[in-house]
Amino acid sequence: ALEREVRSLGPKRDEGLIGRVWSSCQPVSIADLHDQPDRLRRELALALGLKSAFASPIALGEKRYGVLELWAEAARPPDPPLVEQMIAIGRQLALYIERTRAIEALRQSEARKSAVLTSALDCVISMDHLGRIQELNPAAERTFGYAREQAIGRDLADTIIPPSLRDAHRRGLARYLQTGEGPILRRRVELTATRSDGSEFPVELTVVPIPGEQPPYFTAYVRDLSERVRAEHERDLFLAALGHDLRTPLSTIQLAAQLLLRQGGGDARPAERIVANAHRMGRLIQQLLDFARAQLGHGLPVDRHPIDLVALCREVLAEADTARREIVFHPPAALVGCWDRDRLGQVVQNLVWNAIQHGAADRPIELTLKMESASAVLEVHNQGAPIPPASLPNLFDPFSGGPRRRDGLGLGLYIVRQIVSAHGGAISVSSTENQGTTFRVTLPLAL
Repeated sequence: ALEREVRSLGPKRDEGLIGRVWSSCQPVSIADLHDQPDRLRRELALALGLKSAFASPIALGEKRYGVLELWAEAARPPDPPLVEQMIAIGRQLALYIERTRAIEALRQSEARKSAVLTSALDCVISMDHLGRIQELNPAAERTFGYAREQAIGRDLADTIIPPSLRDAHRRGLARYLQTGEGPILRRRVELTATRSDGSEFPVELTVVPIPGEQPPYFTAYVRDLSERVRAEHERDLFLAALGHDLRTPLSTIQLAAQLLLRQGGGDARPAERIVANAHRMGRLIQQLLDFARAQLGHGLPVDRHPIDLVALCREVLAEADTARREIVFHPPAALVGCWDRDRLGQVVQNLVWNAIQHGAADRPIELTLKMESASAVLEVHNQGAPIPPASLPNLFDPFSGGPRRRDGLGLGLYIVRQIVSAHGGAISVSSTENQGTTFRVTLPLAL
């Protein structure tokens, strides 16, 4: 009856024997319940023939876990040695409870980690300081073709690393053991791995040393890139075929129009319009293909050769004369660097075309080339309505480079930034009411 009463009430701060001990975290002795003014459970205890009580906290410092309560059928004065012993028992109970909770928390944590590793789609492989496999998850078993029992204890280099990379792996491990540093640790790198049948395939790898482990212990996270590489190859083939199929009929149109111009006779303006629009269509096709490559994460291919940027700009400006806009060119005598001729031609062409579109019709476009340190600087300036400040942060994003005209896709500035970045350069823009708009491209002469 007393136990039921205690469990139904629970500890109440400063109420009853349990409440007083819980609040103070100090033991309390009651030699005779008749002298106890607190009536909480006293009447029930007396009715059961109990005469005295003692309670001690189950606690570590101020961290409480419970109260140990003892009753006796006879009046008992406080016994200091027994009180000290009960305090020690309470402390031991608290340690047991804390250790049990810690063990349970660890068990749950390990169960969660095991569930994550078991269900992970990526491979997870653990290795010791000797380069031996210590653990691998089911995804690694499926990907590399080894059962867990086969792989554990084997040398990792001889198991999943291609022969061409094994020496580099072992040198990297030895360097880490000596210096605590490694060239690929905590980085995402793409390389080749080997399956149990000897076949090689592309992977993305991240290796992380486990902190605090001595001797060192490592976990590798591996992602099979075979499907991605295959899809990228198929997309490359598609883009190449698409570019060929789009350009072939366009080339025929250009050749026919140029033939009409060479033959002379009659009004040449229709043929000139055909040539001009064929050139424009060629630019749009190139922009569309470049945009597709960039969006697929391939980046734009760059074929570097020594070129004279001054001569290249003159060629581009010769074609721009068809726009019947005055273009003032401020070149040095020559400016030679190691760049992709066709790609930089796109940069100059797109920036000049953008200036023609958005510049004032009665003001010239200015193109300036100069050297600064070891870089070439190209500036294209036009006088016209300034670019709204709100548009500047997104100016080089696809389809976001300000208002688009009917004769463009809104990809020109985006492609320009991609090409400049591929050359290790930078592009910026300034635009004010009184100064007009200037695009500034900085290109290292060589990388």
